[in-house]
Amino acid sequence: MASLLLTSFTLLDAPSSNASIKPGSTCAKLNLKSSFANVPYICSKSGKKLIWTVDKKTQAAIKAAAEAKASLDAKAADEARIEAEKKAAEDARLAAEAKAKADAEAKKNAEIKAAAEKIAQENATFDINHLYPRVVYERSRAEIAKKVSNPTKNSVSIKYYVGASVQQWRVDLAKIDLQDAINLWSESFQPADVNVIFYGFADKAWANLKFRELTKYDHDSAPVADCTTSYCGNGEATYADAFTPRRYVFIVGLEFTDAGLWNRSTNAHEYTHWAQFNFMGENSSSMPNWVLEGGAQFYGEAISYVKFDTDKSTRSGIHSNYWLGSTAYLKRVFGNDSLPAIFAQKNDTNTVKMMEDLEAQYVPSDQFGMAYYMGSCAFEVLVSVYGQDKVAEFLASFGKSRDWKTNFQNIFGISTTDFYKKLTPYFADIAYELKNPS
Repeated sequence: MASLLLTSFTLLDAPSSNASIKPGSTCAKLNLKSSFANVPYICSKSGKKLIWTVDKKTQAAIKAAAEAKASLDAKAADEARIEAEKKAAEDARLAAEAKAKADAEAKKNAEIKAAAEKIAQENATFDINHLYPRVVYERSRAEIAKKVSNPTKNSVSIKYYVGASVQQWRVDLAKIDLQDAINLWSESFQPADVNVIFYGFADKAWANLKFRELTKYDHDSAPVADCTTSYCGNGEATYADAFTPRRYVFIVGLEFTDAGLWNRSTNAHEYTHWAQFNFMGENSSSMPNWVLEGGAQFYGEAISYVKFDTDKSTRSGIHSNYWLGSTAYLKRVFGNDSLPAIFAQKNDTNTVKMMEDLEAQYVPSDQFGMAYYMGSCAFEVLVSVYGQDKVAEFLASFGKSRDWKTNFQNIFGISTTDFYKKLTPYFADIAYELKNPS
């Protein structure tokens, strides 16, 4: 009986495999050993109580394990936090990039829309009172391109005389520009006896002799005297009535230290002079210089520069050169040798004064560049606003009447004085192209 009672007590006091043991909890028998969660426990006496305890070595191990686990948990938590922060930063970066891209795209679309609206507005309102530089340039060049690509006639044959020192590629480019000029003026000008002399510095003596031979003049060609080793590119157009039919001759230097881009306008420029001479007929001294030289310069640029001058740097260079060659005139008349500064004033009186000073057929040397520059700008405005046919009609009117100002009024519906005034804001708007290299 006693044995049965003892066995029963031991079974009740012994922890089951599922019982929860922790330090300080009561136990049933002194020195009884057990384990829970892989921790060894022993039943020890504490005062009058029996409690589960862990030995110091085990306690140290448990503590070390707990601290190691805590350290690992802290490290894992830090790593998780760092990764979360990295992800948040990356997400923020990607979101910022996406926003910046969307903003840039929206800005670009807004700029495209604004540019399109501006172009539409300029095209819709363009006239002599609203001279937008972009429209003036595009329309004037489109008018010339249309005429060049659709010649009325094309029967002009040119006899070429080429100096031994001239490079063939320069001749090839010059011939292309000349053919375009022939096409442009084909409706009204079909010369029968056309002669062109191309020469370089080493050919100067030969070129003069050829010029005298073809013209029967007793003087040398003026451009030949200006031909140097660094620049030999000026041209001269003339005609000789000692021949029947009239003989047309022009001579131009084709040798430069650069690619000769400025000079690309010369060939069409000189051919246009022939067309002008033809238009004037017996009234050969009636054409003002801004029409004679400025008109030839415009057509030379419109025919040749558009083939390569996409950024308009060549146009800017030659126009700046014309201004810088006229500073003595500007200083003398306006007290300021800066043409951009004068233009910026938007003073109608100044524009009228400058243009009227260019109405003589021959102007002083310090105004010569102004005739080329301001005249060419005036012509691109006339062609863009009224069309090439109207401008050709104006040029043809010189052969019918010496009263060119009345002709101008009748053809364009505006007086020359009012036209000059209308140019004032246009000159101010395009003054940015004038660069002073100093």
